[in-house]
Amino acid sequence: MEIVAMLFVVGLAFMALGINVFLKMISPKGKVFPSCFKCGRPMVHLQHLGTDMPYQIKHYLNKYNLPAHVVRRFICLKGHRELWIAPPVGDQRKSIFVSH
Repeated sequence: MEIVAMLFVVGLAFMALGINVFLKMISPKGKVFPSCFKCGRPMVHLQHLGTDMPYQIKHYLNKYNLPAHVVRRFICLKGHRELWIAPPVGDQRKSIFVSH
């Protein structure tokens, strides 16, 4: 009787493993964040922010006395889109996103 129970547990383990492999094979592949809406290519992170920072980002930095280097800037290599991301401060749950 113990052998039957052991075989049953081993069978369940193999079935769970098989289902897991099957689900990984058919699951959709994730997108790279952030990506351009027009061309769908991944956007490139720029270290240099430049002087053309949007007003919303400048206001956010001044409001919370944050340095400019906390902001992340991403651009599409084809020039379709530009994305600015400022991190959450204090008890905020979401980052600030500004897109041009």
